[in-house]
Amino acid sequence: MAYETILIDVSDGIFTITLNRPERMNAWTYQMAAELADAIDKANADDDVIAIVFTGAGRGFCAGADVADVFKAQADNRGGSARARVGSWVDMVRNSKPMVAAVNGAAIGLGLTQILPMDMIVASEDAKFSVRFVKMGLVPELASSHFLPLRVGFGVASELMLTGKTIGADEALALRLADKKTSRDQLLTVARQCAK
Repeated sequence: MAYETILIDVSDGIFTITLNRPERMNAWTYQMAAELADAIDKANADDDVIAIVFTGAGRGFCAGADVADVFKAQADNRGGSARARVGSWVDMVRNSKPMVAAVNGAAIGLGLTQILPMDMIVASEDAKFSVRFVKMGLVPELASSHFLPLRVGFGVASELMLTGKTIGADEALALRLADKKTSRDQLLTVARQCAK
């Protein structure tokens, strides 16, 4: 499969997947979902790969779903196979080789929920996190109502989901939403060290 919305790189046993729609803050689409699933399958099938690092291009990690694109795809009945893979995202991540998220900027909505089941979350000092579904009249997805309380506890998870507030890297680290915090220029180095 040729990739248009992600980049991949394999170095020293680490398979790095970079969300690559920086002009849209790496907003998620069904095409991106299909490409991510294919890349993860490739990483898992490669005996030389020991772990996967997941990051974003540009100043944002992932601004959530590209609502216009996703709703148009649903209205046009496109993205069927990718939609099927979305339902198995949590299983795919949990059954994968170790996965480390390297959050370089805003991880909003689906941008955050897609990494909650990963093994480790490393945040740059510029990272921002929000499960703001309530502000859009939506319910949390990708088992986030399960994984967020596992990371931060029931009370904090309820507050984050019911207020939709955005928190920075320091607060995310204090709440254990992020496992490590580092400078932006050291983010991939630290994430790859964690992956190893």
